[in-house]
Amino acid sequence: MTIYEDRYAGRWVLLSLGVAIAYAVTGKLSLMLAIPPGFATAIWPPAGIALAVTLIWGSKVLPGVFVGSILTNIWTFLDPSSDQTVAELIIVPTIIGIGSAVQAMVGAYLIRKFANFPNRLDKERDIFLFMLFGGPIGCLINATVGVGSLMLTGIIPSTNTLTNFMTWWAGDVTGVLIFTPLVLLYTMKPRESWKPRQLTVTLSMTGAFILTVFFVNSGLQWERQRLKFQFDQQLLPLAPAIEQTLSKYINVLYSLEGFYAATPNMTRQQFSKFTQRQFTILPGIQALSWNPLIHQNERAQFESAIQQEGFAHFHITERNADGKLIPANDRDEYVSVQFIEPFDSNIKAFGFDVASNKIRKEALELARATGQPFATAPIKLIQETGSQFGILVFMPIYQTNGSDKTTQKTRTNLTGYMVGVFRGGDIIKSAIEHLDQEGISYRLSDKTEPYNVEVLIETTLHEMTVSVLDEEGIFGGYLPISRHTSVNFAGREWIYEVSPTQSYLTKHRQNDAWIILVGGMVLTSFVGAFFLITTGRREFLKDQVEEKTKNLRNQRKIAEQERDKAEQASKAKTNFINVVSHELRTPTQGLKGPLEEFSKQLALFKGMKKLNALKLAIPSEYREPLQQAINDLETEVVEIANGGLESANHLLTLINEILDFAKMDAGKLTINPTSTNVSDSINDVINIIGSKIKNKNLDLKLTVPNNVWVWADPIRLKQILINILGNAEKFCDEGRISVSVEQEGNLVHFIISDTGLGVPSDKLDIIFKAFEQIDDSMKREFGGTGLGLPLAADLVERQGGKIWVQSEQNVGSHFHFTLPVAGINGAGYG
Repeated sequence: MTIYEDRYAGRWVLLSLGVAIAYAVTGKLSLMLAIPPGFATAIWPPAGIALAVTLIWGSKVLPGVFVGSILTNIWTFLDPSSDQTVAELIIVPTIIGIGSAVQAMVGAYLIRKFANFPNRLDKERDIFLFMLFGGPIGCLINATVGVGSLMLTGIIPSTNTLTNFMTWWAGDVTGVLIFTPLVLLYTMKPRESWKPRQLTVTLSMTGAFILTVFFVNSGLQWERQRLKFQFDQQLLPLAPAIEQTLSKYINVLYSLEGFYAATPNMTRQQFSKFTQRQFTILPGIQALSWNPLIHQNERAQFESAIQQEGFAHFHITERNADGKLIPANDRDEYVSVQFIEPFDSNIKAFGFDVASNKIRKEALELARATGQPFATAPIKLIQETGSQFGILVFMPIYQTNGSDKTTQKTRTNLTGYMVGVFRGGDIIKSAIEHLDQEGISYRLSDKTEPYNVEVLIETTLHEMTVSVLDEEGIFGGYLPISRHTSVNFAGREWIYEVSPTQSYLTKHRQNDAWIILVGGMVLTSFVGAFFLITTGRREFLKDQVEEKTKNLRNQRKIAEQERDKAEQASKAKTNFINVVSHELRTPTQGLKGPLEEFSKQLALFKGMKKLNALKLAIPSEYREPLQQAINDLETEVVEIANGGLESANHLLTLINEILDFAKMDAGKLTINPTSTNVSDSINDVINIIGSKIKNKNLDLKLTVPNNVWVWADPIRLKQILINILGNAEKFCDEGRISVSVEQEGNLVHFIISDTGLGVPSDKLDIIFKAFEQIDDSMKREFGGTGLGLPLAADLVERQGGKIWVQSEQNVGSHFHFTLPVAGINGAGYG
């Protein structure tokens, strides 16, 4: 069942195509209302559009819903940069498309069945049932189908099934509650019932929707700022913790500087004993060493002194191109490792000339020039067995104990370097281990050289980190959220960058915006429902006023018509009384005069009879005139008697018509139907009225089969024929009158035609009404009460027939009536 029927099959193809396009476009646009960071939206307009078009045009548009749903899902989730499965691209969109079409069909069925649709949606009950069965109940279908297909194909995890189901269901429900009424407002018929409500309902729902979007957008902006503030607060201890930790490592070198100042001739054992405690306090120390400055002329002596300590194979070393340790080449100066702790784990560095490495040499020169500890760029330590980067920090040691560190003196008084070999990863971990690091990604970079930024350490996570909240759609926004901390460590500029992970944002996001959006969409639908009711009530009251006004006008018109009818009836009855009095007076006077004359003539006739007895005594020349006088008198007496008889018959006919009409009006006119031979009845009527037809020199033509029988009262049939034939004879002065009878199925069709005056077309509707003739002059000219044809019509209809007339003025008339054929068992057909 549909509201509108269309004759053109091609239109349904175009309509379905339009539905598919509308579904896909609105589906894509609705994703702009998704709450970041996901794709979940609190309103899905395509669900409302699909239900509306199905309610209007029926199941013929469901293919459009199916195709539109498939296009929406492919369009939304197609990602050319990834390897997507057949399930993602074809199977799941097809299943969801079927679910969308079934949901629209079932929702439309439920609304028609339980919400009494189609209706004008102007009553609380109709709107409530419409929303209930179209929204919360009907929308269970595609939420179940869609989420089920996504879960079964592994696109979404089963742990999120309920959340995804509720999100899907809520979006479809709000889409139906808002967009189905809007679509119906602009497409339902009759347009005059819906058009006055369009502007009010649309503006109210649009206003509620805009307010909802405004509050949701404001809420999301506040939520982003809150997230950033919370993240920043969580990281406030970070910079001080790193700076304090790094300071501890630098202070180790300052303590070694002081130790050297106090013990300029320190031994290996003294150095080892002094440094042991530092390793237990600071886990990021790989090694601590004393690296004296050795000039070329001092090399042999230096190596020999070390060899005498028990290190027979000791030499100052460097690495070749292959990374192997070899005796250092001759050069002006060496900065060789003399003491190093812990010794066993760092034995490879023992004797190594740190000045042989370019990176180390740069740091050495800067420390020597500034008199301050200076760190190398990140390096791979000789003694490193893992993957951490290493840092060497060189603390310059002077003979002046650092009190005079001018450029010239630092270069001449430099004795060597206290060196800290640090493992960067362990330093950073020790600095932040007491901080909350859940859901946080960090990266430490060396930006001392802007064009050569080196990443020192970074977390390796299996999920994406978010440095900027760059979210699309109406509710999207751009907000950098990662935190950068700049740290100066021994002359190097380190940048510590910390970013939240997606799981951190998910955990710390609040659902206020989602609640506002869902609540706003529901409120928008309620606003629409409210204004549907109010505008519908207004239109209902307007229609009621118009209907009552129309009824009053109709009642007034009917009253005026009844008054006119009463006046016409009064006038007709007055005319009838005048006609009847005239018609009764005329035959009465016609009887009185002839009877008086008849009495005189009868007396004369009797006298003539006596004279006739004496005619033999009368001379023969007087006999013939006397006989002629007697004959003339006899003829005149007969004519007078015939005139009186005709007047009496006319009077009897008038009285019978009046009595029959009175019985008909009172419902007491008796009819006794039986099988009646049509030919016999017509012959009897011709015997009665035929003389009048002949006296007017009219041709009479009969076409009447002998074996036609009708189920009718024979007396009433004759009365019908007499009235119609008498009417034809009365108004026909020349030409012919014809009577024909034909059996047509279960009816017998009578046709009585004449070539008389005919009936004007504007008078055909009154010819079978009582007391009516074409005009009053005809009553005066032709006589009659005007009851003959109404009686005939009533008798025909009471016997199961119909009567009608075809006539043309001054050409003639054809009176038709039908009666049922007499059945085999005596009952009539029809």
